[in-house]
Amino acid sequence: MMKIPILIFIILLFFACSTSSDDSVEENDSSKHTELLRSDSFNENGFNNIKIGDSIDDLESKLKGLKIELDSLPEQEFTNKSFDYFYKIYDRKGEQLATLHLDSLNVKITMLEILSNQLSFDDEIRIGSSLKDIKLRYKISDVYFDYDIGLIVTCDDFGGGFGLDYMGINDINFNFERPNIDSLPDQLEVNKIYINKRR
Repeated sequence: MMKIPILIFIILLFFACSTSSDDSVEENDSSKHTELLRSDSFNENGFNNIKIGDSIDDLESKLKGLKIELDSLPEQEFTNKSFDYFYKIYDRKGEQLATLHLDSLNVKITMLEILSNQLSFDDEIRIGSSLKDIKLRYKISDVYFDYDIGLIVTCDDFGGGFGLDYMGINDINFNFERPNIDSLPDQLEVNKIYINKRR
């Protein structure tokens, strides 16, 4: 009769060890994911050794472990290209981190568009930061509204700008055609970060 309780104990012990091992594997996988984005702070030169002006030839080696997907959109009639090609970058869980936009020959990176709060700009600004955060850190040079990409503020400090979630503007008289920085609420949140040239 003693054999049955001992057998049950051994089975339970086996399952406990197995579960503990699975948790350990998950933790290790998570830490590997973090290492892939250890350059989770980027600057005007780019991230993960990707810089504006780089060729796309060694893109996969620079983004090893991340998913890269080539995509395209029809271009406007007044441009020379029939399609605008870009690379979408995803983490292992499928969240889109960024988009790399290409030149007219589709061989060089011309703009980096950050979409995830996993990445921070200069260790300071990330998706979800406020306009007030930007004002404290950078000198804003211009603000404009584009019907395709939204409300953008550009900065003197680096080649690029920040997309703002304009749904936070409650003023029905706000002039989207001619916005100015003084008319924007400080609590507007960053929803995209653009890097399009080296300083």
